[in-house]
Amino acid sequence: MPNRLAKEKSPYLLQHANNPIDWYPWSNEAFEKAKRGDKPVLVSIGYDTCHWWQVYILCFPLMLTAINNNQQTVQIRFFCF
Repeated sequence: MPNRLAKEKSPYLLQHANNPIDWYPWSNEAFEKAKRGDKPVLVSIGYDTCHWWQVYILCFPLMLTAINNNQQTVQIRFFCF
């Protein structure tokens, strides 16, 4: 099931639209949810041209899912142009 990134225009953000993580784009909605739930915000800043970033994006969703982050934090995926 797609997350909120499915509505974005950035090809990078669209790559993560089907992650099991409840990603938000950088938005007021994300920060308001965090404030209402008294949750920290986890911001992942994407830049996908180096080898280690490719390794990171393979492992990161699994790690976040393993610690059940969807209930503990509000995750924002941000792309650096």
